[in-house]
Amino acid sequence: MPIVTLTTDLGLKDPYVAALKGSILSALPDCIIVDISHQVGKHDEGQAGFILRSAYRYFPVGTIHINAVSKDISNTAIYIGIKHKGHYFIGPDNGVFSLVLDDKPEEIIQLDSVINFSSHSFPCLDILVPAACKLVKTGSLSSLGTVKDSIQKQLFFNPVLEEKRITGAVIYIDGFGNIFTNITKDSFDQTFKGKGIKIVMKNLSHTISGISQVYGDVMPGEILAFFNSVGLLEIAQNCGSASKYLGLKMSDKIWIEANDNKGSKNDFQTW
Repeated sequence: MPIVTLTTDLGLKDPYVAALKGSILSALPDCIIVDISHQVGKHDEGQAGFILRSAYRYFPVGTIHINAVSKDISNTAIYIGIKHKGHYFIGPDNGVFSLVLDDKPEEIIQLDSVINFSSHSFPCLDILVPAACKLVKTGSLSSLGTVKDSIQKQLFFNPVLEEKRITGAVIYIDGFGNIFTNITKDSFDQTFKGKGIKIVMKNLSHTISGISQVYGDVMPGEILAFFNSVGLLEIAQNCGSASKYLGLKMSDKIWIEANDNKGSKNDFQTW
């Protein structure tokens, strides 16, 4: 039974998502359709990449993931299909998939055999859904078009690494007010290797000393930092909203610096 996921910025007020699902079910009546999110910020490719990156790995191998979030919906936009670790990804070649995948895809196809150039006003419905349905029916990514050597890249997940410092940024804030950064555990381990650290936020007005493991490491209302299930530094408030408490928003800078005075891992300071 095929599984198709949808990641869009279409929202739920309008009929667009229902049209996508109806089109898929008309072609594949036994298909399981899963909504990853339809509340991505309008045309926010970075947010789409983070959400899809965080979710796709929990689906069975063979799942087809459609991403419809893009700044470019012109007739010159390029659409691709990708195979990576047994998963399939279909969407615009705008750099989103470079944010999702940790390494180079096993197969890349430019979607040119499924594009109806006379109907291009709703790319997800006109191009991406037919591509996903054809992939299910043929079982072959190559049936969707021609081989492509590479995909567009974005640098959204690349923090700046220095000898005793990492400079990152807020890349996502969830519904609980938890703050996700682009600082990876790998980059942290590479830079600090067990040294004491402090995390600095919002123009030096807030700091956290040390890395926690889980929310319960601190008392309710206290701020903590830990590496989450996708390996990214998360800043949270136990039983509260870290983004509201700290006044942090998307793209705000986050620094991790070596700290000779190690202190407690739960030592939060407001200056």
